[in-house]
Amino acid sequence: MKRFLIIVCCFSIVLIGWSKKGINSKTVYKKGDIEITLQAVRDGRCPVDMMCWWPGNAEVDLKIIKEGQAIDFTLNTGGPVYGRLFNKDTTLFGKQITLIALEPYPDTRKKVKFKRYEVTLEVTD
Repeated sequence: MKRFLIIVCCFSIVLIGWSKKGINSKTVYKKGDIEITLQAVRDGRCPVDMMCWWPGNAEVDLKIIKEGQAIDFTLNTGGPVYGRLFNKDTTLFGKQITLIALEPYPDTRKKVKFKRYEVTLEVTD
């Protein structure tokens, strides 16, 4: 019964955390004529102070801008989990873009404000 309660509690917290964290955007990469901005985060990762049956996933909404042309796209922190593939990378404007990290990790004791999120990307030709 105790194990079931922990799983249900954790699952509820993950679902509660699965909401957009901000409506503003911030630049996370700029080099030459390419700029990538963070648009929103939907963080469903298992909080650091909880025990979950899977690590969860965070969706990171980004926008790439080159010469006035913009494309919205989403990358994920999770890879292949339980048969579902969460895309961690994409190719746009000839650039391979990979999500390396999203910080901070969720914690049920603190709410993360959008401006505190830090995205680490690898951008290659």
